[in-house]
Order: sequence, then structure tokens, then C-alpha cells
Amino acid sequence: AIGISNEYCDSNDETCTNTKTSTQPAVPLNTQTSLKVTNLSTYRVDVYWDDGRYGANIATLERGNDQTQINTFTGHQFFVTRHGVR
Repeated sequence: AIGISNEYCDSNDETCTNTKTSTQPAVPLNTQTSLKVTNLSTYRVDVYWDDGRYGANIATLERGNDQTQINTFTGHQFFVTRHGVR
């Protein structure tokens, strides 16, 4: 089973909390899907696909509602950092 989670970020102190909401996959692993990432922060951010090492940078989003659409597969994991920070 994979974990499906929501991340909540506090704009006052720049901390984020990841809350696991389910351990059951909504669809089978390796099913093609798409993912929309929206930057609601006040910082430029980098979006990475988690390759199990350093991550593969797949997008840079400007602050304030910049978005990207990512074609991916269920089971793939991503992470977001402040631009230029890993």
C-alpha cells in the first residue's frame, strides 16, 4: 500500500506538516495519471521527482499561484524545496 498525504505549510514560520490520510491506494500502482502542483508560497520553489537519490528537478514555480501539470504514474513521489535549496 502507498500513503496518500496532505502537506500543510504555515506562512508565518515557514514550517510544513505532512499528515498521512490513507494507506490504501486509490488506484493501482503504475497507472498513468497527471498531477497539478500550485505554488501558494511567497517564495520561488523547485519541484523534484524523487529518484531515491538527490531528486530530478522537473519544474521551477514562481511565487503566488504559479502552476505546473506533471504526467506521472501512481506510486511516484515528489518533493518541493525553496528554489536553489535541496
